Amino acid sequence: MDQKPFRAVVFCLLLALSSVCFAGGRNNATEWRELTPTQQQILAPLVSQWDGMTVLQRSRLIAVAKQYPKMTPEARLRFQKRIKAWALLTREQREEARENYRRLKRLPKKQREAIKQRWEAKQQTHLPAAEPTTPAKPDVMPALASPIQPS
Repeated sequence: MDQKPFRAVVFCLLLALSSVCFAGGRNNATEWRELTPTQQQILAPLVSQWDGMTVLQRSRLIAVAKQYPKMTPEARLRFQKRIKAWALLTREQREEARENYRRLKRLPKKQREAIKQRWEAKQQTHLPAAEPTTPAKPDVMPALASPIQPS
């Protein structure tokens, strides 16, 4: 499996949600009601957090939502799962994830690769025995069950 789309989705999501880069305030921020219906559908898991986001956070998420129609189906599914999981995290958990990401990026490439391999091995050992590795029916958010038409 090609890791480039996976890495791109992870990078975009972390970049969009990283608080380190958010120096902007909340003035002139795009309101939820100003998003297109397609953007609202793609970013639906974050609706309850939208008002608390900075201008930069919102603009990065809007940029990711604009790229969504160009993503492969696999990349879309990964994005949907990750944005939904991110939305369920507490503020403290999100900050911990950001800090872990910052620490990981500071490590030398060999150490990052070793950690990645250990993580992937750990994930494989935690798969339920009865669950197939590829789902029969894609796990999608209810809001994204129907195809999204580019706006």
